[in-house]
Amino acid sequence: MTGRYDVLVIGAGPAGAAAAIHAARAGLSVALIDRSRFPRAKTCGDALSNLALRELADLGVREPLEARGTPVHGAVAIFPDGFSVRRSYGALPGCILPRFLLDEAIVRRAVEAGATLLEGHQAEHVLTESDGTLRIVARRRDGAPTSRRLELHGRCVIGADGPGSLARRALGQPHAVERHLGVAATGYFTGVKLGEAHTSEHYFAKSLPHGYFWVFPAAGGESNVGVYQRADTFKQNHKKLGHLLDGFVSEHPESFGAAERRGPLHSWQLPLSHWGLPPAGPGILCCGDAASGVDGLTGEGIFQALYSGRLAAESAATALARGGSIDAADAKRYQRRLARRISFPQAGRSLIQEALTQVVDHDLERFGVVQRLLELGYGGGALEITKRVGAA
Repeated sequence: MTGRYDVLVIGAGPAGAAAAIHAARAGLSVALIDRSRFPRAKTCGDALSNLALRELADLGVREPLEARGTPVHGAVAIFPDGFSVRRSYGALPGCILPRFLLDEAIVRRAVEAGATLLEGHQAEHVLTESDGTLRIVARRRDGAPTSRRLELHGRCVIGADGPGSLARRALGQPHAVERHLGVAATGYFTGVKLGEAHTSEHYFAKSLPHGYFWVFPAAGGESNVGVYQRADTFKQNHKKLGHLLDGFVSEHPESFGAAERRGPLHSWQLPLSHWGLPPAGPGILCCGDAASGVDGLTGEGIFQALYSGRLAAESAATALARGGSIDAADAKRYQRRLARRISFPQAGRSLIQEALTQVVDHDLERFGVVQRLLELGYGGGALEITKRVGAA
C-alpha cells in the first residue's frame, strides 16, 4: 500500500494531531500515522495549563474537554515543615483531564479537518529520496503479514513521535542525555483529603532534589498522585519511583489516611528543554517530546506539544507554498522560533529548580526568596504565604 501527501506526521499525540490540524487547515494533504489505535491509554499527570487550554480553544476542542475535566483554580506549594505558598489562577484556570480523552478529541478533530489517520501502524524508516521528497516505511502492528507493509511519500515529515523519535534519528541527532531527561510516575487514588477543592498540591522534599510530588484533583472524587524528578538525580537515589511515591503517601497521613490506590502505578520518561536548538533539518521538523519540549521545572509538556505542533505546521505550510520542500534555512528558522518561545526560556527555568532545591535543602523556605522563586517559576498570580493545617 502506498500514498502521497504534502505532509507526513509521525505520532498522533497532542503535538502530532495539532500539527495535522493546522497543516490541513492550511490546505495541505496530511497523513497522520500512529502505532496505537484511538482511544488509547496514555500515562500522564493529566494537568492542562491555561496556555494549553488556549491552544485547545484554537483547535476547537476546549469547551467539550473542559466539560469532562476537573477545573483547577489555584495551586499550593508545600515545603517539608508544612510552610506553604498558595497561588490563585484567577480568571485563567487550568484543568485536570485524562489523556485518553484529550488525545482522542484532538485526533478526531484532525480527521474532521481533512487529515488521513493511519492507526495501528509502526513507522520503521524515514528516507530522503533523490528529489528531496521523504518516504516513510511502516508496518501494521497486529501481526499482519509482510504484504501489509505501508509506504508513504511526502514533501516533508513532522516528527511528533516522542522521546525515541524515529524522525530525530533520521536527522542524525542524538537523544537526550540523563541531565536533560525527567522521570515520573503516577497513579489514581480515592479518598484523598485535599487541603482545598479545585487546587493542585505540589510537595517539595529534601528526599527529592530537582523534583516534587503532586496531588491533582480529578473527576469522581479521585486524585492523580505522582512524583517527578530529573533523571540524573533520580539515578543517584537508588530507589524506584514507586518506592518514592509510597514513602510520600505514608509520610502524609493527614491526606492519605483513608486513601486507596486504584490500579497500578505507571511511569514514563520526559525529554526536557535545554539550551540546544530543537531537532530539525531539510525535510524534517520535530515537535513535542521529539523536540525535547518538556518544562524541566514543572514537568509540563502538553502546552509545549500543542504549540510546537502548530509552529511546525505553520513552518511547513510557508515552505511548501514556494513549491518545494523544507530546506536548511526553513529548518533553522523553525528552530530559532521554537527555541525563543519554548526551549531557551524553559532551559533558564532549570536554574530556578536548582535554587528551589537549595532552598529546601537548607531550610530557607520561610525567607522571601522562595516567594520570588515561585513567582519566577510559576507566574505571579495571587501568592499567599500560609501554614498548612495538619502539617508537622
